[in-house]
Amino acid sequence: PSPRPLFAPFRLNAAGEVELLAGLDLEGEEWTPIGNASVTTANAITGNAFTGVFNGGNHTVDNFKVTIPATDGGSVAGLFGAVQGATIKDLTIGSKVVLKTSSKTFVTLGGVVGYAAESTLKNLDSYATLVNDGGADNVRLVIGGTGGTMYAPAAAPCPAEDPQRHARL
Repeated sequence: PSPRPLFAPFRLNAAGEVELLAGLDLEGEEWTPIGNASVTTANAITGNAFTGVFNGGNHTVDNFKVTIPATDGGSVAGLFGAVQGATIKDLTIGSKVVLKTSSKTFVTLGGVVGYAAESTLKNLDSYATLVNDGGADNVRLVIGGTGGTMYAPAAAPCPAEDPQRHARL
């Protein structure tokens, strides 16, 4: 099927945040993560990481899927793929979300964000289903309910405040 444009209830609020104004049901569509980038095993992001502030407004995003094929190493997946120097807050990922990988190389999955570098994750909740079909010989598979991987050098903390982990693995 051809991709459909997404007309979502977003706005740029007075604080300069991208704000979600209502819950979203993505009708089971294959999702391309916001910040669709890759990450190396040395924690280098290649591609376009999300770098802003996303305020979920305490709403839920539900009913989407991300599928990482066997040939894709370094993939990151969630509603957000890779974020760097970003803030993601006040958001729930619903129970109809499925993130699935069949890759046998480095992959990191999280319901809200796959890979967060020097970022703040606050008041997040995820009920996503995370599936590894890559086998036990996966080089490096990181799966987390809210965030797959959080990376920060010692001088730049990467706080996660009040994350709720309900992911089905």
